[in-house]
Amino acid sequence: MPQDTRAAVVSGGNVQQWGDPYTSFVGNVYGSEPNFSGYGVYYPPVAAAARQYGANAVAGTGWTVASIEAQVQQGNAVIAWVNRYFEPSGVRYWTAWDGRSVPYTTEEHTVVVVGFDTGAGTVTVLDVANGTRHTFSEPSFAAMLTTFNGMAVAVSQRSLSPAVATLGNGTKLVFWEGTDQNLWEDVQSGSSQQVRSLGMGPLGSGPSTAVLANGDVEVFWKGTENNLWEAREPGGVGGAWQGPIYRGMGPLNSPPAATAWGSETDVFWEGTDWNLWEAWWQSSAAPHGPQTLGMGALGSMPTAASHSSGEQDVFWMGTDQALWEGYWNGTRWQGPMSLGMGPLGSQPAVAADAGGNEQDVVWEGTDRNIWEGQWVGNAWRGPSPRGMGPLGSAPAIARSGTDVDVFWQGADHNLWGAVDGGGSWSGPTGYGDGPLG
Repeated sequence: MPQDTRAAVVSGGNVQQWGDPYTSFVGNVYGSEPNFSGYGVYYPPVAAAARQYGANAVAGTGWTVASIEAQVQQGNAVIAWVNRYFEPSGVRYWTAWDGRSVPYTTEEHTVVVVGFDTGAGTVTVLDVANGTRHTFSEPSFAAMLTTFNGMAVAVSQRSLSPAVATLGNGTKLVFWEGTDQNLWEDVQSGSSQQVRSLGMGPLGSGPSTAVLANGDVEVFWKGTENNLWEAREPGGVGGAWQGPIYRGMGPLNSPPAATAWGSETDVFWEGTDWNLWEAWWQSSAAPHGPQTLGMGALGSMPTAASHSSGEQDVFWMGTDQALWEGYWNGTRWQGPMSLGMGPLGSQPAVAADAGGNEQDVVWEGTDRNIWEGQWVGNAWRGPSPRGMGPLGSAPAIARSGTDVDVFWQGADHNLWGAVDGGGSWSGPTGYGDGPLG
């Protein structure tokens, strides 16, 4: 985690200027808040560190007692920012070196929420400073959260999402990282399934896939050393796989998201600065990148779709748990723009028709079901609940004609799927293949 050890500028007992806890730990880790030798860190670096080491993290402000309890109910750990005296308090502000206005109190503290009792109306937390547990009424805990505007990070062990592409003939290609850290594939054609290991390991993340206009299949992942890696199947299904191919571009802070149009491949990821980054290339030409697109701070890995016009749309979960978008309009990047739809419970996944008339974005909701937002014509619709739960991972999505195929890792660590056949959903269908990684 980044650390900013520059000394605070203090006047009249108030901090005037110091580091930015939204980007790094401010001060000496062993310092003191009352004497301004050490302060702490806020949610973006904590969430980024969790994601970097393989966990899933949902972070931001605006958390409520109910949303925190929903995470604990799923077995997830929740870190919440409170006053160390466990009471609501006001905040003062300093200006960070980067110009951000930072709310602070010299009693800044975090607790881990470890349980709740809806019958008794209580919440139990672990005080990480001394290892003691405290139980509060739900109204008292809600009041504590107001000090930092409901700041919290929910961390869970990540069940890796699969990646999916659908070919023009209806064949579905599903990829995932296996428990052996190798790349696995399930080729589904009609009622048949061909499952095999493609090797390529060790992978350092779940994969992402894209199909070029000439039929070449490309799969990307973050390596164990945080660089971008690729495998290719020239000519499509039945060709000889090539790889692993080192693409560099690191350090990546998230799994990559790939999309293709014509002969161009575009790959996006969250950088270690929590901004959106990109690399792109055409066929065998040298790659361009890495290039930062800004847009941060992201709250999840991105997902991307391309249109035949060359427009690219990138979506992610924001730090406020809403759905956000940035897009390339053929001339320049636009965004970030909030589309609402929250609270999301995972990173989103997107599929789009070639003309850009419809985009389908799906995610795992906080209720562990599939939720969807749709761009149809000239307006967004949603969020719409699609059920299918309980999911064990964020979903993946692909489109073929009017059909939308969605796959995910189930709570049983097998592959599951559902189909939206032009507005009518069917599923969930279990495909086995487990255990997925």
